[in-house]
Amino acid sequence: MIDRRPAVIVRCLSDSDVATSIRFAWEAGLALAVRGGGHSVAGNSSCDGGLVVDLSRMRQVTVDAHSRRAHVAGGAVWADVDGPCSEQGLHTTGGVVSSTGVAGLTLGGGIGWLSRLCGHTCDNLVSARVVTASGEVVTASEEENPDLLWGLRGGGGNFGVVTRFEFSLHPVTTVVGGWLKFSWDRARAALQTYRDVMAEAPDRLSAAVILTVDPDLGPIVAVVPCYVGSAAAAERWINALRSPGPLFDYVREKPYVEHQAIYETPPPPRMGHYWKSSFFRRLDGGSIDALIGAAELDFRPGLVISLEVLGGVVARAGGDEAAFAHRAEPYNYLADAGWVDPAEADRCIDWARRASALMEPHLSPGNYVNYMSEDDQLDPAERIRRAYGGNGAARLIALKNRYDPDNVFRLNHNIPPSAAALSP
Repeated sequence: MIDRRPAVIVRCLSDSDVATSIRFAWEAGLALAVRGGGHSVAGNSSCDGGLVVDLSRMRQVTVDAHSRRAHVAGGAVWADVDGPCSEQGLHTTGGVVSSTGVAGLTLGGGIGWLSRLCGHTCDNLVSARVVTASGEVVTASEEENPDLLWGLRGGGGNFGVVTRFEFSLHPVTTVVGGWLKFSWDRARAALQTYRDVMAEAPDRLSAAVILTVDPDLGPIVAVVPCYVGSAAAAERWINALRSPGPLFDYVREKPYVEHQAIYETPPPPRMGHYWKSSFFRRLDGGSIDALIGAAELDFRPGLVISLEVLGGVVARAGGDEAAFAHRAEPYNYLADAGWVDPAEADRCIDWARRASALMEPHLSPGNYVNYMSEDDQLDPAERIRRAYGGNGAARLIALKNRYDPDNVFRLNHNIPPSAAALSP
């Protein structure tokens, strides 16, 4: 999907390299893109004709088991974090794909298997080291620049380049999880059961729903639970999710890091992706019918509708602690169109758009920043209202005015240094 050609790529090794790159780009009049893990579905980790600050060589991770803290460099991906954390039996909420960049995930919020129990990734951000648009290196924490820490917890890459993150860690070792795959004639029953179980579930249980085409089984609904704890403790909840009668049951007790790799089947090389996402108001009869109808618009491998359940700690977190705005909605919705043959791109993109249009009455007006494509169907101001509006919009603008008044960091889901894009 993304074929951009920067004029300069700077492979940074230090804060001073990042600061020098920012100053050079500004003085040369070059657009500036920041590459952390390089996982941006919107393509914001590169640019045409500008300068890319590439952090991919800054991937150091240090885990302090005594203080339950992880210190993570800005170019790390979640595979870099999960390994050393697992050795200590401690984890924080990470991306559900191990190649996801730590920086992008955190700054956009960070939905993961541990969100209901531990909060989103941004909720576990204790401090950050940031290179600002002026080249100054500052610390954001509860003691230093707490306003900036608030903005980094969900405000995207609008305020600077984060070169080091400090996360709080939680005791997590064993989980019970895996795939429950239901035939299409059991789709409604599986979705209803999922809704009813998750409405009563403890914070330790998370679960995703996937509507797709299995190459061997045909159209399916898959439920993917993840219970933090033992098989005995999880038994009641997992058995309830099983009750509609799956075709295949791959759920078992295993290390958390193994479950983190559950989506790790290698995709074909150069696979295109187009995403349409929003938060989901409720899972009732009408929305279940709409989900099934959206999937049935085009049954083919590579087209996926998924729901990620929220709630738990995420819903109870206070809005004053983080810029992340979307805590009341019970689910996140994603239509993911994937293809290998470029000739299929238009058909797949059209499916994602039609599916999401069908779902529109059941979706909230908000969007999860990390799932936002560069969508030509939304004007920039509308994208920003959906991403950041409703939770301290004026405070985000004030931060932008303070730390990046010239909008150096604009190749993102941008908060401009004015009220224009967020006004009603």
